[in-house]
This record gives sequence, C-alpha cells and structure tokens, in this order.
Amino acid sequence: MNDRSHPHNRWPRNPFTHARAVARIIESLVEIQGWTDKASSSKALSLVSTICTSEFLISLYSLIDVLKHSLVVSRLLQSDSLDLQNATQATQSILELLGEKRNSCNQEFKHIFSEAQKMATELGFEIKLPRLVKTMNHRANYPTEGEGNKAIENYYRCSIYIPLLDGIYTDLKTRLNPNTLELFDLRLLIPKVFLTIMASGKNATRQILQQRILKIVPKFNYLWQNDEYTKDVLAGEYDLWLNMWQNQSNNIEIKLPSTAISSLIVCSKDMFPIIFSLLKILATLPVSIATAERSFSTLKRVKTWLRTTISQERLNDLCLLNVHRDLNLCDKSETIINNFASKNKCRLDFVL
Repeated sequence: MNDRSHPHNRWPRNPFTHARAVARIIESLVEIQGWTDKASSSKALSLVSTICTSEFLISLYSLIDVLKHSLVVSRLLQSDSLDLQNATQATQSILELLGEKRNSCNQEFKHIFSEAQKMATELGFEIKLPRLVKTMNHRANYPTEGEGNKAIENYYRCSIYIPLLDGIYTDLKTRLNPNTLELFDLRLLIPKVFLTIMASGKNATRQILQQRILKIVPKFNYLWQNDEYTKDVLAGEYDLWLNMWQNQSNNIEIKLPSTAISSLIVCSKDMFPIIFSLLKILATLPVSIATAERSFSTLKRVKTWLRTTISQERLNDLCLLNVHRDLNLCDKSETIINNFASKNKCRLDFVL
C-alpha cells in the first residue's frame, strides 16, 4: 500500500535523512520519561539506553548503506510488470555492487563511521569500543589496530559491517539463483502481465511466451505423471487462456487480473486445470505474497486495544475497508446500506 497519507510514507526518501529521525525519536522518549505512568516511562528509558549505544548506531548506518540498494530490487520483484530478464539483470547488478563494496570496505566504512560519529555527537554520546576480553574461547578478538578513532573504526568494520555485507550477499546469491529466477516466468500466466508485455512488442509473440511457460513445467514433474502429455495440454490451455483475455481486454467494464490471487479466482479449474495448478504455485512463491504481508501491518492499525473484543467477521470487514480504501463507493452507497440493513434486525432505520 503506497498511500502517502500513512505516517510511515511521509518520511523523506534519503536513507541518511531517515537516520536523522532518531534524534527526534529520542526527544520524544525523553519527554515520555517524565510521565507519571511508570510502565511507559521505564520502557522509554530502556529504549533510549538501547538507541544511544555505539553498536546500535553503527548497525543502523551499515544497514542503510546496504538496503538502500536492495530496495530497488525489492520494488522490482513486487511490481506487476516483472520480467525474468529485468529481474536477472537487477539481481546481478546488486550482487556486483555488494561485491565491490566488500572489496573496498575500508573506504566504504569510513563514510559510514563518519556519519555515525556526527549522529552520536548530536545525540550527546561518543562512539567508543565495548569492553573487550583478552582471551576468547570460541573465536579471536576483532582487530583494533591503530589508536583512537582508527582502532574504533577497524573494530566496528570487522565486527558489524563486513559480516553484514557477507551475509546479505550470500543470502541473495542463494535465494535468487538462476533456477529460482526462472520461476518468475510463471507471472506470464497473469492476464495483465502478459497483455502488457505483448503490447510492448519486445519479445512478446504468442509462441515466445508459450515457450517460456513450457520451460518451467519440468520443475514440477512430480505433480503430473506424463510430462510430454502435460506440455501438449498446457500449450493448448495457454493459447485458449491468452486468447480469452485478449478478447476481454477491449471491454472497459472488465478489470484485468493483475495478481496471482486475482487470476486464480477467475480461472476455471475445470477448463484450465494445469494453469490453475501453476497459478496456485505462483500465489505461494515468496515474491508473490507481498499483499498478504501488508495485511499484517493493516491488522496492527485496525485491531487496537479498544477493539480486543471485536468479532472475527467484523475485524475482517474493517481490514478489507482499510486495505481497499482507494475504491470509490459513493455511487453504490445506497445499495450497501440496503444490503446491510436487510441482513440483521437493527434498532435504527437506515434511511437516506
């Protein structure tokens, strides 16, 4: 949900400006410490003590330095017009960029450490080394060559920044390997996606799209007994599926499905059994469940402490209203009220 009215979406776009908000957060927490409510004041004191530490500030700026690049790939993987070629290029670019950062981590971390020091000065504390033990049983101590700030910079570079870079690089390389990226072509089963690609005219013929879909089928051989038969049936289903939505695209009143779940809802299991199964697989891929993950944040906003006794049905309805608040229902308000009034007996008469 990209609603700019939500407070989280009104934050500035510059990642380092996001970190400046830490100072304002601490000011609010310091004010809460003076409240008479002991529970709130003690929690605020604990949060301030956690934020005003060297480890927290260095970790914050290190995460900003890495995630400001991966954010671009994340948006691409969740877009409606995702294509295998774009996803592969974007993933390869971020891996190369992280590799370059790892090779020049000394220069990269100097800027991060400098920004963290400026923020620490604004917050009223100093970046310093934690208490170190001379002898370690399970690993060696992180290096602290040099004196003063140089030793502190070396320590936090080796203990926080380099492990973070290595972890994210390995994770991306494992999760977004070529075999996984090929599964993104299942999005060619979504009507709005394949019609948009065909309209662009670039590698968008019916035969090319069909070949890209058929290339994925062997990955799910365990679902079907006869692979060759399945390919022939899927080729026929895809031709019919594509032709059906091409004819309906000219109808303004029909809204083309743009997600795996909406495509699954309108897909007939009897007419398109294989496409129906592939759409179910697509709907459960991690890259395709951003809509479901956003519902968690909606639930936090809707189910407040004053609504703990709310029924499940009413909670679902309120969450749907919150998620789809961009829909204009002014023209259907009379119908909605009549349906609501006719469902249950009410003490009040609903009259427009």
